[in-house]
Amino acid sequence: MDAPPTPLRPVFVVGDLGVDTAGVAERLADAAGLPRLPGDLDPVTSVPALGADRRGWDSVRLGRQDAKPRWVEPLGDSWSGAAWPQGREAREADRSTVVVTYDGIAQHVAFLAAAWPDARFVHVEADPHEARAAMVDGWGAGTHVTQPDLPGWEGLPWSYALVPGWRALRGRSVAETVEAQWETAHRILEQDLAEVPSPRVGRLAVGDLQRAPEEALSDVLAWLRAAPDPSGAGPDQASTLRSTSTASFAELLQALGATLVMTTYQSGYLVLARAQEKGVNTHFRRLARPMGTAYRDGLLTVGTKSDIVTYANVPQLAPALPPEGSHDAVFLPRHTLHTGDIRVHDLAWAQGQLWAVATRFSCLATFDGRHSFVPRWRPPFISGLAAEDRCHLNGLAVVDDRVRYVTALGTTDTAGGWRATKERGGIIMDVETDEVVAEGLSMPHSPTWHRDQLWFLESGEGALSRVDVATGRVERVAELPGFTRGLSFAGRYAFVGLSEVREANLFGGLPLTARLEERECGVWVVDIETGSTVAWLRFDAAVQEIYDVALLPGMRWPEILDSTSERAADTFLLP
Repeated sequence: MDAPPTPLRPVFVVGDLGVDTAGVAERLADAAGLPRLPGDLDPVTSVPALGADRRGWDSVRLGRQDAKPRWVEPLGDSWSGAAWPQGREAREADRSTVVVTYDGIAQHVAFLAAAWPDARFVHVEADPHEARAAMVDGWGAGTHVTQPDLPGWEGLPWSYALVPGWRALRGRSVAETVEAQWETAHRILEQDLAEVPSPRVGRLAVGDLQRAPEEALSDVLAWLRAAPDPSGAGPDQASTLRSTSTASFAELLQALGATLVMTTYQSGYLVLARAQEKGVNTHFRRLARPMGTAYRDGLLTVGTKSDIVTYANVPQLAPALPPEGSHDAVFLPRHTLHTGDIRVHDLAWAQGQLWAVATRFSCLATFDGRHSFVPRWRPPFISGLAAEDRCHLNGLAVVDDRVRYVTALGTTDTAGGWRATKERGGIIMDVETDEVVAEGLSMPHSPTWHRDQLWFLESGEGALSRVDVATGRVERVAELPGFTRGLSFAGRYAFVGLSEVREANLFGGLPLTARLEERECGVWVVDIETGSTVAWLRFDAAVQEIYDVALLPGMRWPEILDSTSERAADTFLLP
């Protein structure tokens, strides 16, 4: 053809530092029959004004403010010319689509999303330990040098992306540098992807690509070929986020008049499961590593990687949402607490305060709006506060409006010490007495007080259990086909979250993995009076884990708006 196609519609392949996004991009482009840009066409090198040397050598990160037409247009022309050289033929449908990745792309997501509002992002997920090991090797071998003459840097030439705060790493070992570099880049990637409308973000796990490449690629290809919604609202269920369920699951939600909320911290989604005429509608909203949830009096609170976000239900707004007459609740973001990465797990309201499990600091916490958190309780075997995840404190149960019981995966007082005894080191503790209620448990989670009994999920067994708090006797009510985590009750029914647990380094050796070669991901509903499964919802592709589940009573079809929504920006609540 005589001229490059316009407008350019890139598919950006992004991943953490140390992840082979170039290899994934090559396989994806070949499978889709799309052109792929050479990996050296980085905006930082293609447009000199965007380079770190023009920014005081602070970092190579680019943001929305950098997406100026005078820089984006020549970059787009350069990319188009490289993708469609003179005479190249392509299918008409693919004439503007090109697969793009390069070193440091994880630092540019906000810039790329602003420069190309209809671009799509394939998030390549890999084992962080393997990624960091690859980075250490790359630094040592000098195969990923990006700043050979970085002012003020001594030792091995700077490799991989130049991240904010790099000067504080001077004099550190390669391993320490890599750890901090990876964490900083990972945080930026998670934050920036969370701001991209969720229908424009796909997911591809390296493990899936290794185990079943054709299936993994076919899911992403189906998502790429789906026509995007220019509004950014998108369909509720992209092909990579599909789910299946029993008819009884929708019938139960209908009977309860409720919607189920799920969090998927690894996949990065808050999910609403809503009953509809032909089954269950699963509605996705992108968040950075959402975990614990708490619902009370019209307020839905969600813990994420670095923040705790509270949404308020504004039912008066529901009639204005399309399609007309479909919604009965609308949650708007009202308040965000920036906690930093304290590894928030369970959340709960008690005595008018929001409580959280600060897993990284092995304590329970509340918040005063000034500090990252206010420590309120820690197990007696934890000698002091440190960001070391010493016992993997994870769950809390409220009884009579008081925080009463917690779960932990060990009783160790060293950094990450619980990992060595994860198979049978778990405990349930009474917060008021500091006594151990039950021990010898396999990765307990989600303690919940219901019908005057303490229930919990023995995740390493894939079980729903209850414990007699007076005697410590544990009774197993049901065994389920996945790593159980996330528990919510409605009368005689328990909604239990299930995860596949594919990470061999963390979940290997558990009774569950010995019992089941393949595990399910989704939500199973158990009749606690009989122990039988009465309904289930299963995710088939991108979602592989569930952290928390919660029922929203009296809401059949709610919506959740994020802070970037124009409707949220133009809606005002007054006393």
